Amino acid sequence: MYKRKDFRITQKQLEYVLGKEWEFFKTKILTNCFCHKCGLPGNSTVINYEIFINYLNDTIFRGYCKKCDGPLARYTETGENEEISKRITEIV
Repeated sequence: MYKRKDFRITQKQLEYVLGKEWEFFKTKILTNCFCHKCGLPGNSTVINYEIFINYLNDTIFRGYCKKCDGPLARYTETGENEEISKRITEIV
């Protein structure tokens, strides 16, 4: 099976893809990350991130921990949502 490489998108594209879910992502997902340096799950916020869509239409945020500035990534299964997945295929 062919797997496409992760595709980088902009925040504006992500806002389009997520639609009304963008506010939830901004307030609940990006601020609830695990940092291996800081310790406990959900204790950090990802900042200065780049956004990628993988071959499953899932979203990956790659950036840095707000607390310690260590590398941090947040994976979200957006490909499972039919509406979101459809909008992803429009831009990828």
